[in-house]
Amino acid sequence: MADERDRWLDEAAAEAFLRGGPTEPVGPAADTRAAMEAARLRAALDALAAMAVPAPLGTELPGEGVAVDAYRAARGAVRPAAVRPAAPAPTTFRANCVS
Repeated sequence: MADERDRWLDEAAAEAFLRGGPTEPVGPAADTRAAMEAARLRAALDALAAMAVPAPLGTELPGEGVAVDAYRAARGAVRPAAVRPAAPAPTTFRANCVS
C-alpha cells in the first residue's frame, strides 16, 4: 500500500484511519508533508462517513450477497440456503479464581 512518497501510510496506519484512529503520522516518515496529507485523508474519510446511511440491522448491503458468493466460490465453499443471525457478542469473560 505504501510507496516511496507515502511511506507513513502503511497497512497499520490505514487500518487506524479507517477505524477513526489517530491522524498524525509517526516514525521516520513523519514530516510536515505527511502531516498535511494525513489531515486531508482524515477530512476526506470524515466527509464520506457523514454521507453514509447505515443499513437496517439484519439486511444485506447492496452487492454484499454477490461479494460473499464470489468469495465463497474462490474458496470452494457454498452459500448456505438460510443464514442464521449472528450470536450476540460475549460481554466479558471472568475466570473462576480461587483466592
